[in-house]
Amino acid sequence: MGHIGTYFRRMNFGLIINTLLESTSSAWNNFKANKVRTALSLLGVCVGILCITGILTLVDSLEMNIQQSFSKLGNDVFYIQKNAWGGEERSSRKALSNRPEVTLYEKEQMQKRYEGIVAISYASWIPGSSLKSDKGSLEGVTVSPVNADYINLYPLDFEQGGFFSAKHDAGGAPVAVIGHNVAQELFKGTSALGKTFVFNAQRVRVLGVLAKEGQGLFNFSSDDVVYVPQQFVSRTMKTNMYNGTIMVKVKGTDDIDKAKYELQGMMRSIRRLKPTQDNNFAVNQITSITNQLSSFFDTVSLIGWILAGFSILVGGFGIANIMFVTVKERTSIIGVQKALGAPNYHILTQFLGESVMLCVMGGAVGIGFISLLVLILNNVISFTIYVTAANILNGLLLSSLIGIIAGFIPARRAARLDPIIAIRS
Repeated sequence: MGHIGTYFRRMNFGLIINTLLESTSSAWNNFKANKVRTALSLLGVCVGILCITGILTLVDSLEMNIQQSFSKLGNDVFYIQKNAWGGEERSSRKALSNRPEVTLYEKEQMQKRYEGIVAISYASWIPGSSLKSDKGSLEGVTVSPVNADYINLYPLDFEQGGFFSAKHDAGGAPVAVIGHNVAQELFKGTSALGKTFVFNAQRVRVLGVLAKEGQGLFNFSSDDVVYVPQQFVSRTMKTNMYNGTIMVKVKGTDDIDKAKYELQGMMRSIRRLKPTQDNNFAVNQITSITNQLSSFFDTVSLIGWILAGFSILVGGFGIANIMFVTVKERTSIIGVQKALGAPNYHILTQFLGESVMLCVMGGAVGIGFISLLVLILNNVISFTIYVTAANILNGLLLSSLIGIIAGFIPARRAARLDPIIAIRS
């Protein structure tokens, strides 16, 4: 490979441009003269770039969609729950299942004792609820009792109206914020704002309708959820609530670890745990999941590179083969060029550039196919696929690298031909 550096150091910029243009012209003429042979040789490069660009595009799109979903949850929000999101190795499955649920009482105690709270809410789920309005009914709906501060912890986009106030929450008012799909089913396309529906024998007034969100993270979407004040459920209804969570945002979250340690201490104090006892709760953060996902996506990308590498290897051999054939066919022309004074580096860069151009053509076709496929899929499915400039650039750079590696030996052989022997052949 040291010969490449020697050759290029001896060339000036104008000569490089002239040689590249000549290489591009030669590559195109070679393609026109031998369409089937060239197309078959480029197929390996095209498939290899198609595979690696497709895999990277899919991985990046999945990561970006998940990151967008997680961004709503907030990096500075803590979730105090029964179990940790990532699991706890030191605790047995039985011990984890026997942990007590996080309660509304503990949320109220934490709100009284901890002065550094910016926003706090207790959130839970009532699955399989039945709703009925004057225009329709709906079964199997998830109702989520939350506090007024929930909107400051989990931002929601509204199509109509807004969230309920602290006054509604404290008084246990029978009001609700409903998802887009719930509004469509209950009120049959008419405006739901200000209208009422029946939930658990209670007539509830609609204060807000959420904008359509589409399929969200882990198959969760606010389109099918009804949010009601926590006190409305606690004071007026006898129903089972599940997955109780205390959501907390605290002041001074520059030191996240310190804030988490303080919340753990406060929760241990509320539950009166002895110093020798382990925590029977978990303080979760979104960063714990995003870090795990980042490692996962790095692994998937690596596997994608390995799998696509086989196609790229086949493509490299195809390009090397076509360049050997090209050198053989143009041996007499090379002899004439050298006899007229063409230096070795000119011959080498001419064939090396031709190899690179052929590979870039194959890579461009693969990237173009991916872009077209993404354009079609984005109009068919709700999941958004992103073709990033970085992945396109990586595909073209990889194509160029394949061209350099596959074409160097044939180009070097052409550059070292004896002009007299080459002319005679």
